[in-house]
Amino acid sequence: MLTITTCQSYPEPPSNLLPVQAALQQRGIATQFAPWQTCPATPYILPLCAWDYAQRFDAWDTWLNQMQSAGCLFANSVDLMRWNSRKHYLLDLIRADFPVAPTQIVSTHANDIWQTMQAQSWQQAVLKPAVGQSGYGVQKIQSPQDIKLTDTSGDWLLQAYLPEVAEQGEWCLIYFAGRFSHAVRRLPVQGEWRANSAYGAQVQAACAPQIAQQTAQQVLNWLPQMPRYARIDGVMRQNQFYINEVELIEPALYWYLCPESVARFVDVVAEWVKQ
Repeated sequence: MLTITTCQSYPEPPSNLLPVQAALQQRGIATQFAPWQTCPATPYILPLCAWDYAQRFDAWDTWLNQMQSAGCLFANSVDLMRWNSRKHYLLDLIRADFPVAPTQIVSTHANDIWQTMQAQSWQQAVLKPAVGQSGYGVQKIQSPQDIKLTDTSGDWLLQAYLPEVAEQGEWCLIYFAGRFSHAVRRLPVQGEWRANSAYGAQVQAACAPQIAQQTAQQVLNWLPQMPRYARIDGVMRQNQFYINEVELIEPALYWYLCPESVARFVDVVAEWVKQ
């Protein structure tokens, strides 16, 4: 049995996952949906819709431990997901010489955040919680009055603002078992700088620049383990692909914009559960 986890905040599976379930079952892989908070200990777990783990982070970490202790296998390893769940991983990418917007870990004091921004000589910056999903709490800072901390219990990241996201949109490259599958481009609506569906971004299938594919592939090859599914988000800047996010837990994989990608994904899952 394979469980695709949803979450208590959004318990029903999205319609774009139903063709995936049908294709898995056609391959003889019994598949069910369940919120991760009430998920039974099934042999295989895909946490593709665990869309509220950041708001319940301690419970999420405990659940990962419980499922691992029960012998459950995740499509992407628990170690990879733990690393990916905190945006500190962006600093690891910087240390490995990947192009990423300059990033600082900051305290939850507004004065410290503003002083850090001034010390870096940033006219504009992006402030985001180190554990967060779907753009929650992400804000653009141009003055001390812009700083609004929605949560003071964890770390925050401060990054140099890259105007290319608002001007050109963001690329999302999807990979299955380390092989490129397809790409989409997310275009912010007029007057918005966040290329996220929560803020109305338009999403369209697109051919990603070659340098974007090369950089994303290098990131995957650099990881200690190859994920079975991954989405690498970034923006073109100065002829480089700057990485905004590496998504290894519950990324939108945009099957509806590339229907043939369902078969590619199911092939990878089938090989995993039948090995």
